[in-house]
Amino acid sequence: MKRLALALALISVVMAPARAEAPARTVVQTDDLSAPVAEAIAAQPQKAGSRVLLVFDIDNTLLTMPQYLGSDRWFNYNAELISVGRNPDFATMDQLIAAQAMLFGVSTMDLTQPDIPELIARARAAGVDIMLLSARGPDFYDISVRELRRTGVRWQAPVVCAFFLCSPDGRYDAEALQSAFTQIGTPTHAGGLRPIIIADGVMLAAGQNKGAMLDLMVTALGKDRISRIVFVDDSERNVSAVATSQTPVPISIYHYRRVPTAVSETEARAGSKQYRLFLKSLCQTVRSALCPLEPAKAAGDHR
Repeated sequence: MKRLALALALISVVMAPARAEAPARTVVQTDDLSAPVAEAIAAQPQKAGSRVLLVFDIDNTLLTMPQYLGSDRWFNYNAELISVGRNPDFATMDQLIAAQAMLFGVSTMDLTQPDIPELIARARAAGVDIMLLSARGPDFYDISVRELRRTGVRWQAPVVCAFFLCSPDGRYDAEALQSAFTQIGTPTHAGGLRPIIIADGVMLAAGQNKGAMLDLMVTALGKDRISRIVFVDDSERNVSAVATSQTPVPISIYHYRRVPTAVSETEARAGSKQYRLFLKSLCQTVRSALCPLEPAKAAGDHR
């Protein structure tokens, strides 16, 4: 699904907002989410009708895997091996994404820092609107909300709905997205778009350019009702996309660097062994699309 510089480059669509020259924006490096929360609270207008929007990434910003297997580091490492044709466990990105979905489904996640529920509650009490913008795909919505709620994260956001972007379930296919971007004047890459979901304050953007997605979100919310955006993400790729976006609202950008990104050779070998053991146990117990076909079935024998 935030996350994932090289991996997302393999599966994402690059969208380049180009209404005017992008404003200069400063990126602040931090390992403590209290800093962006404090700025959002301090910037919250006292007058009615205008609010600060605090936007968090999910993976390695709010939540992180408690083990290497299934983590962003595991995903990115395997994606890099796939890109050079040297991955012993996955031949394609589709296989890796399917495995990640399975691991997300069966694993719990931890908060990146224990005071996150308290920090977000403080921002909400000050009247700050909060939305989550993740690179996960729309199929991960239920799993994402499950873990956020289980860890005590409670956010509050306005409904994202405008004449160019409004559906009952918050799901938008490529055609609907293309229409929305056309209407707000944001050109998109010729390669096409991927489906997304925006529901109950959670936007899962399927690896697409977060600058363009934030632009879409803010325009749908109404630019006049947002006095400032405070954006927090662990990915340098996503931070850069927002820093160069055409979003017509002042933005403070925080690059959150609390969760390590490096993968040691020992971790990589252990992760591969763990995945193979997991897959072996899974395939001995249930029928799964992750399991290799039996020789007879692979040869077309359906007896």
